[in-house]
Amino acid sequence: LTGVRPAKIPYEMMEKGLGAEEILRELRNYYFISPGKASLAYKVAEAEKRILKRNTKDMVSLYIGIPFCRTRCYYCSFTSNCIDKNAHLVDKYVDSLKREIQITNEEILKKEGLRIQTIYIGGGTPTSISSEKLSDLLEFIENTLDLHHLEEYTIEAGRPDTIDREKLITIKNSRVSRISINPQT
Repeated sequence: LTGVRPAKIPYEMMEKGLGAEEILRELRNYYFISPGKASLAYKVAEAEKRILKRNTKDMVSLYIGIPFCRTRCYYCSFTSNCIDKNAHLVDKYVDSLKREIQITNEEILKKEGLRIQTIYIGGGTPTSISSEKLSDLLEFIENTLDLHHLEEYTIEAGRPDTIDREKLITIKNSRVSRISINPQT
């Protein structure tokens, strides 16, 4: 399996009413997934289903994109710019992003009475930006948005070569509850 969400396949099968044995058999026989990986995908889909069942119409998840990375990987399909070549854009981008967060908060979240359930800061690779810019953004998010109902707050560190002690301390000092590290082969 390749792609962003391999557990989506068993989840969709669950939604169609298929049972565990049918789903595991399909994952093994049609997708050629090993029994261990099929079981893992099924368990992740079960966990997702439990989480999604708790959702109500007034709950939202926010995706905050940082479109910068160290390099452009040949397999990447995400909007991403090489940070070395585009460093001059980072300050302007983060400032614009903060304005967008503020407007979204005032014009959508508050007006519609929406509660933030999850936040995912993705990319590119958000940890490509400096610790100072990252700290500034995290602080802005936490001082601007109502996070009282927040269940998970994730930052992607998709490229381990973008993580250093200073960034980890910055993240630890924030309300981020999860770091997603995606080592590539």
